[in-house]
Amino acid sequence: MRGLFSHSDLQVIKFSNDSEAWWYVYDPQTGEQFYAATEEELRRWIKTRHLRKLIY
Repeated sequence: MRGLFSHSDLQVIKFSNDSEAWWYVYDPQTGEQFYAATEEELRRWIKTRHLRKLIY
């Protein structure tokens, strides 16, 4: 049986404490890692990564 996510899917983890939240993203296809201080920053990185894949 195959899991819900493949090994090529982005892995996103949200960390938070009482006053802050931040995100860690890992792309197993490229080995890229990214830390985002805001959800908007996270979305921009994912969008840029997606557009880059369309170009190449």
